Amino acid sequence: MSFNILLAISIAIVWINSAAGGWSIPRCSRPIYPLLSLLTVSAIVARPATKYTEAIKLSQQVSRLGLLLRTLAGNAASDFGSRRAFRRELTTHLNRVDAAFIEAADQLAADRTTAARRLAELGALASNNIANGRFTAVLPAEALADEVSLEPDRLDGRRLATACLFAAVIVIFTFVVLSPLGAPVELLVPLAVVAFPVLVYTLIAFRYGLSEATRLTRSIGGFFSAGPPL
Repeated sequence: MSFNILLAISIAIVWINSAAGGWSIPRCSRPIYPLLSLLTVSAIVARPATKYTEAIKLSQQVSRLGLLLRTLAGNAASDFGSRRAFRRELTTHLNRVDAAFIEAADQLAADRTTAARRLAELGALASNNIANGRFTAVLPAEALADEVSLEPDRLDGRRLATACLFAAVIVIFTFVVLSPLGAPVELLVPLAVVAFPVLVYTLIAFRYGLSEATRLTRSIGGFFSAGPPL
């Protein structure tokens, strides 16, 4: 009998501890507890004559929020079907949410009262929207940090680099597979030289279309030629 009582008490303690940590609620709702804690600390910092050390604690809480939001993006995407476009939308939105919190926290060193009130406002909005399952609208558009867009030159470079990386992996893998089968190196090397740009063009065309593939692959040809890229 005493063993059963002890077992029941142990289970109750484990349940209480897990509930306090937010682990007994659905995983997509777990950021609510840290957000409510952030609201509490924000209220303390917003009071007059608060020590700056309280603002430091608030700033540290905001820094930890990013991991929770990234985890939320992964969990929500998995729960709703792991579709690539939806996962990308979630990740982009929650990264902007994180940036909005960081932007407000960066003002704590200049005007901690105003910054704390702003963080409290963001925390209230985010916790309410997560509680209601609005995972792609954790913060309204007007509260989000501006989305940083890449310059065209950097965007082209990123696309080319990605395509070249995948093409190089495919060429190297093919070389490694064919070499033990007796294929002569004199044949494999010229084949790799020809296959690499073809693969780059194919990968870019598959993702961005033929016209974009033609324009970007001309840049590679211009890089290796005497003249500047077209």
